[in-house]
Parts: sequence; C-alpha cells; structure tokens
Amino acid sequence: MTDGTERAIAGHSGVPEPSYPVSSVELVTGTGSQEVTMSPSVTTIEEIDLEISVAYIALGSVRGRFERSPNADTARLLEQAQAEVDRLLDERLAARP
Repeated sequence: MTDGTERAIAGHSGVPEPSYPVSSVELVTGTGSQEVTMSPSVTTIEEIDLEISVAYIALGSVRGRFERSPNADTARLLEQAQAEVDRLLDERLAARP
C-alpha cells in the first residue's frame, strides 16, 4: 500500500495478511477444544423461486431441442429437466408459510 499502513484482513485487526491460509477455528480458552460457528444452510423461498425460474428456462431450452431433434438422449434430458422443475415445485410447496 502506498501510505505504509496495514489494513485489517478478515477480522484480524492490525495483523498483516499471512502468506498461508488462516484457520477460522480458534482455541476456546479453558476448554482445550476447538469450536466452530456453523451457519445453518437455510434455503429461503426467494432462493427456491429463483431455482424454479432457472430450471423452467432450462426445461424450455430442452423442449426446443427435443422438438428439433427428437431422440433418446434428448428425451432423457427432457425427463430430467421436468423432474427437476417438479422437485423444486414440491420443495416450494412444502416451504410455504
């Protein structure tokens, strides 16, 4: 940096960036064990809706491909794309408030 100061890197205030990966696991004082904060993987309805939109676009693409060239491979892709849209719609239905 041009001004000679060092910035805080990933929560390590005043510590220069190391040349090796830094573990996010810290030793908890007094316990002798390591604890890691885990963030739960929660899929929001908005994320499911986005996945449905993308899967539906992919399904439309595969349908067009099947109409232009109907064969076993394209039929299999069409079935997979439809199954993915159905799975996501079921997930969306189960997640509704």
